[in-house]
Amino acid sequence: MENQVVVELKSTKALASEHQMQVLNYLRASGLPIALLMNFGTPKLEYRRFENRFLKPELRS
Repeated sequence: MENQVVVELKSTKALASEHQMQVLNYLRASGLPIALLMNFGTPKLEYRRFENRFLKPELRS
């Protein structure tokens, strides 16, 4: 399946609120149900999962 998840990759010291807002904007614009924000700039992988709350409830996974 294609076009089901937005994946945003970063390589920073820490994830910032700007990164989260960027992912939320991508979700709103794309209409996709899920996004992953992943940061490879730390010794241990840091990631966050977001759900598109702009979708109708029946379209969410």
